[in-house]
Parts: sequence; C-alpha cells; structure tokens
Amino acid sequence: MAATAAAACVAVSAAARPAAPVASSAEHASPPGAIFVWIQPSARVPGWRPDDVAQAERAFAAWDGIVPAVRFAITDDSADAAVRVTWVDRFDEPTTGEARLVRDASGAVVDASVQLAVHHADGRPVFGDAMRALAMHEVGHLLGLAHSGDRRSIMAPTVRVCVLSAGDSAALRRAYATKGRE
Repeated sequence: MAATAAAACVAVSAAARPAAPVASSAEHASPPGAIFVWIQPSARVPGWRPDDVAQAERAFAAWDGIVPAVRFAITDDSADAAVRVTWVDRFDEPTTGEARLVRDASGAVVDASVQLAVHHADGRPVFGDAMRALAMHEVGHLLGLAHSGDRRSIMAPTVRVCVLSAGDSAALRRAYATKGRE
C-alpha cells in the first residue's frame, strides 16, 4: 500500500489491501491492548530529517482511540514492536509509502511494517505536514482501510489533506464494527 504527496499537504499513492488490526502481545505500562510501534530513530538516508520521527508519531496519534481496539504505544525497542516504521530515500514507482502485513495461517497479523520515503520518485522532498499525512495514510492501511474516492480523505490514493476527515473516522468505526460481528 502506498500513497503520494501533492499540493500543500500531500503524500504518495499506494495499492490498498484491507488488513486486520495489528495486535501486540508485549506487556508494558501503556494502554491495555496497545499496538506497539517502533519508529526508526535515525537514518542514513539523504534528506532524512529528525522531525520525520515526530511526524510519524503524530500520524499514529491521529488514529489512536477512534475505536477501542486501536491504541498505539511507541516503543524504543524494535523487538517489542508489532509495527516497525523505517525510512527509504525513494521508491522506483510513483509512491512515497508502503505498508506490509505478515499473517499466520489463521489470518491473524503477526508482523507489520511501514516504509516511508523522504523523496518522491522524481526527487522532490517529503517532509513536515506532508510526511505526517503520508504516515497517516499508511497507518490507515495497517488498520484495514482501502483507498477512498473522497479527495478530502487521508485515504485518497493521492493524499491532499493533513488531517483525518470525519469520513476516515467513520470508515474505521465501520470496519471494526464489522470485525466485531464476524
């Protein structure tokens, strides 16, 4: 799954594949049932900025608590994490982010990763609000959301907004209400 950044606040495009919620079995002093997230704290990637870490943290915080099953906790230890966020210079295709899930035989997510590019394929930098929007888009894919046809949605194939829309929150609530009935 990838996204593309455009306009004032844009990310890059990704192919969406709905995913089940990620669960963590680690026990720490954090919200009950928290999904532990490790964000690569530094990178030897040209154009990477320390602020990229803060933008990724803000992206997880934006989705946190919209539904009771979605609570995130940032961890400094990648071994504790159910989700790992890493940085790349750019992708060869017109995308700036990618979310990947590994499932066991029963379909449960056992590992998840997000790669965020600090440059578009054409070399333009991705930083600040656009980096946060890109990360929010990829977190949406981790949570099981597909691309939206609504240009005001963070889940649009090309992200043109910097905040979750009411439609994004509603889509997550619908997805998790459906999971509860299965």
